[in-house]
Amino acid sequence: EIVLVGLGAQDKWRVEDLRRACGQASRACLNGRGTRLGLVLPDADASRYRYSASPEEIAQAMTEGVLLGSYHFSKYKKSKSKRPRPQDLEKVYVVAPDSLKRSIEHGVERATIYAQATRFARDLVNEPPVALKPADLASRAQALLRPQGIKVKIFSPQEIKRLGMNTF
Repeated sequence: EIVLVGLGAQDKWRVEDLRRACGQASRACLNGRGTRLGLVLPDADASRYRYSASPEEIAQAMTEGVLLGSYHFSKYKKSKSKRPRPQDLEKVYVVAPDSLKRSIEHGVERATIYAQATRFARDLVNEPPVALKPADLASRAQALLRPQGIKVKIFSPQEIKRLGMNTF
C-alpha cells in the first residue's frame, strides 16, 4: 500500500510542514496495520532552496515527524480489535543519494534522541496521578539522569514550602 502526503504549494514549504507530513505518514501506516515505512529525502539542492535547510536537518525533521507522529499512549487501553494497531514501526527506510549517507545518519541520530526524550515526557504526562505519584516521578528522573552523570536533588515537601514553590 502506498500513501502519498501532500505539502501544499511549493513556495510555502517549511521544514515544520515536512515534519508534520512525515508524522501523518507514520500514523497512516500504523492505522493501516503497517509496520514499515519508506520516505524519500527531498533533493539536496531543492531542500536548501525550499526549506533553507541542509540534508541533515531535513533528515532530522523527517525522523522526528515519524517518531513523534507514531506516538500513542495506550498503556491502559484494551484492544477491541482482533488485529490491534502495531505499537510502533519496525523499520523506516530513507531513500537518499549515497553521498548524503553521513549527513542523513547524523540527522537521524539527533532526531532519535530528541524524539525518545519527548516520548518519555509524553508518557509521564499521560500517566494518571494515581499511577505516577511525585515520589515515583522523582525515582524515574533519578533512574534516567544518574547514569548520565547528572546530579539529581529531590526536595521534600518542607523544602519546597521553605523555598516558596507554592504553585509547584
